[in-house]
Amino acid sequence: MAVMNTVYRFKIGSEVSEILQRFAVIHMDDDIDDYQEAWDLFLEENSEVLQREREQHEEKGFTGDFNNKIYISTRYYHRKKLGGDTQGIQEIQPDAVPDAVPDAVHEDRVHEDRNHEDGEERQKRAYNKVHADVLNTIGEFLAQGAGQLKPSEAWEQFCTQHGDDICQKKTFKNRIYLYKRKQVTQ
Repeated sequence: MAVMNTVYRFKIGSEVSEILQRFAVIHMDDDIDDYQEAWDLFLEENSEVLQREREQHEEKGFTGDFNNKIYISTRYYHRKKLGGDTQGIQEIQPDAVPDAVPDAVHEDRVHEDRNHEDGEERQKRAYNKVHADVLNTIGEFLAQGAGQLKPSEAWEQFCTQHGDDICQKKTFKNRIYLYKRKQVTQ
């Protein structure tokens, strides 16, 4: 028996994500007018692929403005993700986005991330392990039907029943995400 779950987060498919990233790399330093002009041309040139992605989103229940969604993704996520730091971008050519960054580049980035600009090593953030009993409590709560609610509603209901000091909201929402993903694959 397949359970129909409501989708609250619509992810862009890998094919479209790659062309959006390629566009972001090419137009990373464009001013807003040039960027907008290139964006309009991009929509025309990739209309078939984008239409297929739009239809897939609509089948899952997406009702928003798809072009605006991908514009925001490209303008404010992909482009900013690349930032002013051009190290590693040389591997991403405008005509082809690689499936994975080569290991040598990855190792450089990991090493670079550990150090500040002045060469001092950063202090690692403390990991707050969540006790297994808390995770079991969340799992039981979701299995009793709360897993079908919107995450925000489930969190409110969980806090009412168990208090909000049992776990962080982020932990709870991560568990509900994993629970829903597991339900889809079963």
